[in-house]
Amino acid sequence: MRSIYDAPDPSGDWLTREQIEARLSAHLIGLDLGGSPLRSRSKAAKTAVCEALGYPVPASFRRTRPRFAVQDLDVYTQKSRNLQIWNQNLAPDRRYALLCLNEQSVVTQVRVLLGSEIAALDRTGTLTSKYQAKYRGAVMASRALSGDTPQVRALTRRPDRVKLTRCDPSDDPERGRVLPIRALLASATGMLSSTIPSQGADQERSRGAELHLRLCLQLGYEEYSDTGAFPDIRHQVLEVKLQTAPTIDLGMVMPTSTADLAGLAHLGLRHCDVRYCVFYATPTQSGIRLDHALVCAGAWFFDHFQLFGGLTANRKLQIPLPDAFWAD
Repeated sequence: MRSIYDAPDPSGDWLTREQIEARLSAHLIGLDLGGSPLRSRSKAAKTAVCEALGYPVPASFRRTRPRFAVQDLDVYTQKSRNLQIWNQNLAPDRRYALLCLNEQSVVTQVRVLLGSEIAALDRTGTLTSKYQAKYRGAVMASRALSGDTPQVRALTRRPDRVKLTRCDPSDDPERGRVLPIRALLASATGMLSSTIPSQGADQERSRGAELHLRLCLQLGYEEYSDTGAFPDIRHQVLEVKLQTAPTIDLGMVMPTSTADLAGLAHLGLRHCDVRYCVFYATPTQSGIRLDHALVCAGAWFFDHFQLFGGLTANRKLQIPLPDAFWAD
């Protein structure tokens, strides 16, 4: 029988995030972790997670990262709204199980989130973009800087045969409904010279959402949707960046990473297969004008962009959870 320290196996006993949450909820809700020191409480919680997921309980729990490597899963018990993660950075595709305890230290609820979703909850500035990059030359024209990786090419079809009207941009990619990289560039260049208007105080976030919406419609979708997960337009394996300055914030995802994309290992898709569409824009009195677009697959991103060093924090991350986080 496999142990919690074995490597993940997407073709074997791999569980989806929803399956993990359902199993942990069924087994752990009502579990009393009170009356014990914190160290004993932590061991009891990890023991219960092993039992819920069907793995043997080790004689002692090693200090591994993540604690449940076989499911790329870490577990935190939460008696307050302040999530604390010690001496490690959030991994964007890792699953984090948060166990809510009441005042009597009884588990009342379970949530399982990706690291990227936890990062999106931070409003304190505690978390900063880990990776940043800059185009190596001057951006003078729109270009496709690379082709697609073989993994994405296997999903693509001639643009004139791809119909997206009844598709959702947030759905998983579908074979035969993924546009090749040059078709993505054609859609992006069709938006150039247009202006995204100023939209109030939170301009960066609202401008990004407006660009995302416009690109979805330009690609042929009837509606816009955004779950906040990576990549932005999941159905097209496409991440979108809007730049009024040279430095690109890449967040926690290294474009060249060969790690599997969360939930898409069955399609053979990795982080390096994601296409990046980077719009360069100029601020105007009425908003920002879209000038140029560069499109590149992650596998060759750093052939054209210079990577800057980012934060590699070795400290405690504290993320206040929203008031409604545990609401049904």
